[in-house]
Amino acid sequence: KKNKLIENGAEFYLIKDNFKNKIFLGKTLAVQDFEFYSFRDYSRPQRDLKSGILPPKLAQIMLNLSGFEKSKVLLDPFCGSGTILQEAFLMGYQKIIGTDKSQKAIDDSLLNLEWIKNKKKNQNFNLKIFQSDVSVLSQKINDNFVDSIVTEPYLGPTDLFLDLKSKLKLRKEISFLYINAFKEFKKVLKTGGRVIIVLPIFLKNKNKKFKESDLIYLDVLAEIQSLGFEVLDFLPKEFLSLIKTSERKSILYSRENKNRKILREIFIFQKK
Repeated sequence: KKNKLIENGAEFYLIKDNFKNKIFLGKTLAVQDFEFYSFRDYSRPQRDLKSGILPPKLAQIMLNLSGFEKSKVLLDPFCGSGTILQEAFLMGYQKIIGTDKSQKAIDDSLLNLEWIKNKKKNQNFNLKIFQSDVSVLSQKINDNFVDSIVTEPYLGPTDLFLDLKSKLKLRKEISFLYINAFKEFKKVLKTGGRVIIVLPIFLKNKNKKFKESDLIYLDVLAEIQSLGFEVLDFLPKEFLSLIKTSERKSILYSRENKNRKILREIFIFQKK
């Protein structure tokens, strides 16, 4: 982008396929608009560092994983400052619902959405944002109304310098929140609807380097499945070898914060 190769030059790749003993020629046709990603992440009116910052690019990936037409109903029940709502709007989703138990989060989302709408003035969509605790979501939204849920719930404190006992206690508290959320998701979500959701992972130690045995996962999968949800693969089975997933069928990602790693995992659940 900075060297203007797309407009004034070209970039080519030679890609070797060892299985078919062939070489493919590739040409770069487009690059991501990293400046706009940064602008709408850091320049928007409200950012809540305490509740965690979901990068716009990751929000886009999660929206794509929902696998539904953009004319369908999308819900983010932990909307925070509205990152997922913002990206859904920019991607052309037409029916968007955002809720959060915090009135400040609702106010922040409304302000940020109004800000981004002014950048895309010719784009129309149906947006509803209102305050609601996830435990009473079905009292505010009709049963079987939502096509997909894409969300990053409360993941625990951003300062994770806790002892192991405190982390295990925190895991139990957060697990309770997630189970109650899925009980409500089951009511408002249509059969076949998906939930794309982020779960926290805690580390037993404070080191940046870790092994699989150092990870503390939320122990919620069995109960979520008993509610009538199944965990989906991220790709068809013939392509699964292209990505690295956990034994839980999740994708793990991390970010650096104050000389330590903060770990997360993404799941695709589908209502049976």
